[in-house]
Amino acid sequence: MKRRDFLKAAAGVAIAVGLTGKLTAAGRSPYVLNETASRILELKGKGLGAEDIARTLTEEYEVEFAEAYRDVVSFLAEARRLGIA
Repeated sequence: MKRRDFLKAAAGVAIAVGLTGKLTAAGRSPYVLNETASRILELKGKGLGAEDIARTLTEEYEVEFAEAYRDVVSFLAEARRLGIA
């Protein structure tokens, strides 16, 4: 799976470690992601846009499309700011 090697699973918890996939003493700390955040990044890594990701989440979780879309857009903006998406 080619997602710029930034999403790793450790002991069942997904962590995002920056775009290089490496942690260094001077580098970024890992970000712990919940199941939904991990799924959003997984779907984004498959090339899906925010609308398609939101649509998928409405099928997988009990959430309305408008809420899912708003949350996906917000999460992706924050993930980009942090350098993990």
